[in-house]
Amino acid sequence: MDDAAIEQVGHQVLKALKELVAPLVQADGGVIYFVRASADEVHVHLTGTCAGCPGVTMTRSRLLEPVVKSIAAKATVTLTTGPIIPEGAQKVG
Repeated sequence: MDDAAIEQVGHQVLKALKELVAPLVQADGGVIYFVRASADEVHVHLTGTCAGCPGVTMTRSRLLEPVVKSIAAKATVTLTTGPIIPEGAQKVG
């Protein structure tokens, strides 16, 4: 996948996060950040009430992974949580 294709995937994922994922995360008091996208990985970070929540595994498997896989079928989702936001992360929503 070339740089332009990776950038396009990143834009599509960010749009989907804004439209589909962020409202649901925010409804539970969480905040989602888009960290980065590559050919084989999408990295997002959760803060707020989602940081340390036992339901974060379900958020990844039932919400984030299906959205990401609909855009980049072979990409894995890396999900981090906590009060420290990764450098360069972009708040979604």
